[in-house]
Amino acid sequence: MIEVIKEVLSVNDKPFLVPMKFYESVEEADLAAGKKGACLEECNLNLAYRGTYADARSLIVSIVQDWSQVPFTMVDTGEKDAAGKPILERDPKDTDAKYVKRVFALGKLSFDEVQAEVTRMARGHKYKDAAGNEIEEPALAVDIKATERKGGPKKLAQKWKDYALSYLKGEKNLDKFIAACKRELGVDFKLPVPDNKLDATNVEPLGWLSKAWDDHYAEKQRLAREAEAAKMFAN
Repeated sequence: MIEVIKEVLSVNDKPFLVPMKFYESVEEADLAAGKKGACLEECNLNLAYRGTYADARSLIVSIVQDWSQVPFTMVDTGEKDAAGKPILERDPKDTDAKYVKRVFALGKLSFDEVQAEVTRMARGHKYKDAAGNEIEEPALAVDIKATERKGGPKKLAQKWKDYALSYLKGEKNLDKFIAACKRELGVDFKLPVPDNKLDATNVEPLGWLSKAWDDHYAEKQRLAREAEAAKMFAN
C-alpha cells in the first residue's frame, strides 16, 4: 500500500492533514478482496453512487412529470424577485421518491410504459429543441472525472440565489459565466425564461449552476493542497 495525505475536518477553514494507506495497484486491491475484478467492480459502483444514480432519478422524475403534468409541491421562500413576485422553490419534503409515488397513486400513468421510456432514454436519445435543432443526449454512464452529487431536492443557500440575481440584473456578465461553465464543467445551460431574465423561475437553476461552479474550483484547490501536503510529508 502507499501513503497518501487527505484533508479531514477543519478548524477555522484549516483542515487536518491525515496520512492514510491506499492500495497501490488494481492487482493489490483484488488480492486483498480475494476476488479478481473486485477493484473494477467497486470503482464502477462508487462512480454510479457519485452521480449516475442521481442522473437516473432525475430522468425518471422528468419523464413522470412530463407525462403526468403533475407539478412538484412548491413552498414560498418568503422572498420576492425584482418584479415583486414571490419566489417559490420545490418543497424539500417532496422528495423524488414521494413525488413519483404520489403521481402513480393518482392512476395517471402505466408503470410499464414509463419503464420502457426510461430504458429508451437512458440508452441515449435524440430530440429537437424549440428551434428545430437536433440535440443528442448521451447514454447514462459512470464518469471517473465526476465529483459526488446527490439526488433529490435540496435547499439552495441564499448566497447562491444572490449570485444568480447579480447575473440576472447585469451586475456580472451572464453570457461569459455560462460560456465558462460550458467550457469548464461541460454544462450547456439555458435560462428557463430567457426573454425575462428577472423572472423568479430563473433564479433557482442559475443559483445551482453558480454553486456547481464554486464546488468545481473548491475541489481543484483541495486537490492542489493535498498534493502540496504529500510533498511536505515526503520530505
